Amino acid sequence: MTEASKESFEESQPYPRHDGSKVFLTDAWESWRDSGIPPLNASQYATDIALREEFVAGALLLGLGKRRMPRLEPQMLVLADAANACPRFMGVLLPRRSSKTTSLFALAMGRISERPGYLVSYTMATTALKARTRFKQDIKGPLEERYRHLDKKDWPFKINNAGGSESITWFHEGDSDSVLQFLAPKGEGFRSDAWDLIIIDEGGEASPEMSGDLIEGALATMDTRPDATLIVAGTAGKIRDGNLLWSTLEDGREGKNKTGIVEYAAPPTVKRSDVDTWEKAKPILLAAHPGIGTLTTLDIMESNYEKLSAIDVGKFMMEYLSLFAVLGGSSFIDMASWAEHGNSVVVKPPAHHRFAYAVHPLQTSASIVAAWRVDGKAHGLVIESKAGVAWVDQRCLEIARRHKLPIAHDMQESVNTAVSTKLNRARPRPKLEGQNWNQISTAAATLFGDIEAGNIAHYDQPNLNDAVRLAQKRGTRDSKRWAFGRGLGEANETNDITALEAWSIALKAYDDAKPRVPIELIV
Repeated sequence: MTEASKESFEESQPYPRHDGSKVFLTDAWESWRDSGIPPLNASQYATDIALREEFVAGALLLGLGKRRMPRLEPQMLVLADAANACPRFMGVLLPRRSSKTTSLFALAMGRISERPGYLVSYTMATTALKARTRFKQDIKGPLEERYRHLDKKDWPFKINNAGGSESITWFHEGDSDSVLQFLAPKGEGFRSDAWDLIIIDEGGEASPEMSGDLIEGALATMDTRPDATLIVAGTAGKIRDGNLLWSTLEDGREGKNKTGIVEYAAPPTVKRSDVDTWEKAKPILLAAHPGIGTLTTLDIMESNYEKLSAIDVGKFMMEYLSLFAVLGGSSFIDMASWAEHGNSVVVKPPAHHRFAYAVHPLQTSASIVAAWRVDGKAHGLVIESKAGVAWVDQRCLEIARRHKLPIAHDMQESVNTAVSTKLNRARPRPKLEGQNWNQISTAAATLFGDIEAGNIAHYDQPNLNDAVRLAQKRGTRDSKRWAFGRGLGEANETNDITALEAWSIALKAYDDAKPRVPIELIV
């Protein structure tokens, strides 16, 4: 055990001291570990005292146990024991402000300072710059402060501070040196060496392309290290499908592929409607976030909630409740609720339904959707959804004349009014129900609320499924109103959400209409 690990943490209770008597590492460790908020999921724990000593040694090297962090928190001990159980792979999910990265650094520093010839690589699935910043603040700074009383030639380690090659080399007299190397988030960076421990932090931010590149590069370096471990850690991200953190957590939850897990999160059944006010969100947050009251405060969390929920409460759910956004894509709609209410058996709409059309701004596609309610539940059925727009007016005329129904549409968008202009020239002229911005916004909010509340029925149609998955918010600078949008940037401009837009418009028309004598509709 190194000299560093012989020092004691603060003597404040209930945190136990590590004073060489191993009281901290035997009787007190497990009771303190289990005294905090329990994780939603955690795999097997190791109880080896030597492994715990490593973690304490690493924490002390980082300056913990003093002013920076007077005590190790329970979730940090949970992470240490789970990681020391020697899983081949491990998923770690912790919300912001719960010492996730600090715990990983303590694990890494403890191992390289205690184990000769031990090789650790660390990267963030964001940018190399962020990883370098954490290196300087959390490792380089505390080490230099700790050994400032010694001449650098007497330090038991060497710091490489060169941009892009940051590392700590730990000397073991008479044995092989150990290394903690910081890498850019590229798979090729791992291939130059064989690693005993690979840490991919901020894994929730990894795109499917980056996820594939990182895992391919990392696995190739573990083949010759039978006891090697790959830890993928982070906070919840915008996507699940193809995301490295999500897939690792899934394996950990199911106990597959030699994968361990530490997951602090709200239950996956929590929906947006469960946290749409601070009063409703607070008890869920207190039960899920292990850092409140120690590493952060409830007042700070309330302030963060107000700021994030003003934009999108889903951001708060990701950052502080560890809830991934959707099954795929970056929708702000609760995809779990959506999936629960799909039905592959199509039901005929009643005669008093309404239908609407919506055209993509680029005129690359369009959709016609029918809407109605049964016992208050919103039904949506895609009648037609395909590429191009030349077909829209004739198909709308066919439906309107056959079933004696008005045609609803967004009268604000020029691509929609181009279709309505054609319809107005038809003889006999169909009845058109154009909706202005306030009505479109109300339509979107109404349908969004129905989806969140599970007050919907849809027919698992691919075009509508994709539209819901891809939809985001759009609004105007001078209005608090919003409607369904495609998101900003070239990557999103071709997203087709016309089926969702048409459904919301048709549903608004249905809700505003008076019931009439039923007439059977044939789709």
